[in-house]
Amino acid sequence: RIMTVRMPTIKEMERDLKASGQTIPEDWSKHNVHNTDSVDYVFVLSGAINCVTGEDTFELKQGDFLAQVGPLHTWVNTHDEPCYVLCI
Repeated sequence: RIMTVRMPTIKEMERDLKASGQTIPEDWSKHNVHNTDSVDYVFVLSGAINCVTGEDTFELKQGDFLAQVGPLHTWVNTHDEPCYVLCI
């Protein structure tokens, strides 16, 4: 499966959560933590995004590539612009 994903900023996510009456996380590094049963390849098309795995945070910028095999992780966009990634 190949897809392009728009990763919203924290400000956008806070606005959307508030509008839908949901709780805003105090710690975004623990929000939506998940893993997959696949090898995931992520290429940053534009912007920047943080990948959080446990206690480690990796900042990925335009042109960066990440391959991961099922770790518990989440994505946090602390920047002012959304990030677009290509996922395979």
